[in-house]
Amino acid sequence: MDSQSIRARNERRADRPRRHERFGSRFSVIIALLFLLPLAVPAAGAAGERATGDVDPVTAAFSAFDATSTIRLDHSPWSKFLSRTVVYAGYSRERLARGQKRVWIGSKMRFGNALPSRYENNRVVLGGFNSDHIAFIRRYRRALETLPDRVPLATLDRAEQLAFWLNLYNVHALELVAAHYPAETTRKLRSAPGAPEKGAWYEPTLEVAGRALSLRDIETKILFPIWHNPLVLYGLWQGAIGGPRLPLRAYDAARVWDMLKDNAREFINSNRGMKPQGPVLAVSLLYGWGAPLFRSESALRRHIEAYAVPPFSRGLEKTERIRITLYDWHLADLSGGTHHQGQWNNMAGFLWAMGSDPRSQALADLALSRDTTHRAMPPQAVELLQKMKQFNDRTGKTKVTVEECPNRESCVPLDEEAGPPRQ
Repeated sequence: MDSQSIRARNERRADRPRRHERFGSRFSVIIALLFLLPLAVPAAGAAGERATGDVDPVTAAFSAFDATSTIRLDHSPWSKFLSRTVVYAGYSRERLARGQKRVWIGSKMRFGNALPSRYENNRVVLGGFNSDHIAFIRRYRRALETLPDRVPLATLDRAEQLAFWLNLYNVHALELVAAHYPAETTRKLRSAPGAPEKGAWYEPTLEVAGRALSLRDIETKILFPIWHNPLVLYGLWQGAIGGPRLPLRAYDAARVWDMLKDNAREFINSNRGMKPQGPVLAVSLLYGWGAPLFRSESALRRHIEAYAVPPFSRGLEKTERIRITLYDWHLADLSGGTHHQGQWNNMAGFLWAMGSDPRSQALADLALSRDTTHRAMPPQAVELLQKMKQFNDRTGKTKVTVEECPNRESCVPLDEEAGPPRQ
């Protein structure tokens, strides 16, 4: 190469922005999700490994990543929404036997959830949702769906991508469950492992980067093959008591793996994760849906043993084979799987019953004052919260995380709440 060509090449290089100038700062860029302001999308740095060979096109499309990326997504509006609408259940203290179903007075009708898991799993206050709650869920889901149109997922690091997919999965699952409410179970939403796939979980109701996706697609074509880590299972809310819990905050890159490990400990050490029954280890249907993450039965056993502790681990060493049988299909809301008539003064009742949190009194007063303007709240909510407090370890956690969203003024729009990008 002659000296003139070398000089021209160096001039072209000098005109290119340096890496930290392209990002605008050496520090993380926080990107708000609605992107009402135009953003300059940085080019990917060191692109991650791309899927090759005989792989699903969806898997290949979302396999690239940038290990050096400093882009951070702001999921705080979703965290705020969860903190206001999800009731923390805590960890179970012991194994419970089956309970007894309720009986309508003067009839032979039996109802309610009598399974050992009836007091477990975080609960969504679906009975208190109004049009503004649903509108927020749809806005946040749409913001995530359209994110790759502004910031290609390949420009994010692996942890940021994982948080993105888990939050998208959970907000859409909540959208589907809310549309299904007040059904008592989620049986019509997805099939048991091995059964014909029927229900909303298998319908391509999402579109990300031009790809039509179902919730099952996110599981089997993105999360399982790209991460191939059993912990991702515990970030997938199923809408049912028998599944993993919906956290009180959004997943984010900094905490996603710690949150998944905590969910794994809670799930495995519960009445819905696994149960030694003599020579048989009964485990949740969750492990059937997540079968691609385990190469063998022994791999599943090792995973469970890594997190199991007494009293739930007792008898585990005596088991010889695994059966995938456990699941509580009842809806994970404050009804505990039973929806009969009641009024919002029951909401006030359980808020008062929860004790010292000063917000409880204010929220109870609000519930009473709006008793005639809201949909019915199941009257067994008070009993359920008291039982959850009795049988589960709720120490050190927020006791009540329910807040009204009675009108558009009190429900801050996602774009106003998220704000512009910050350097």
